[in-house]
Amino acid sequence: MLTEKVHIAVSTAFFEDESLNIQGTISHIRDLYKQGIKSVLVSGTTGEQHSFNLREKMEIINGLEQDEELISNMEIIFK
Repeated sequence: MLTEKVHIAVSTAFFEDESLNIQGTISHIRDLYKQGIKSVLVSGTTGEQHSFNLREKMEIINGLEQDEELISNMEIIFK
């Protein structure tokens, strides 16, 4: 059940070689949280989800799970 009225779509960070930059993505989410954002849409919310394989999606989820502050205080919607 969604609790927030506003959900921010988070662009996924990539390295120059087009590989997934998980820490860059999580850092962006952390910055949004510090700015008062309480809900984000993660993983392909801006259209890139079709280029992710299952391993990459799991890496993003695992990276987010390791950030207890974000998991405890944000509504994180994973597409």
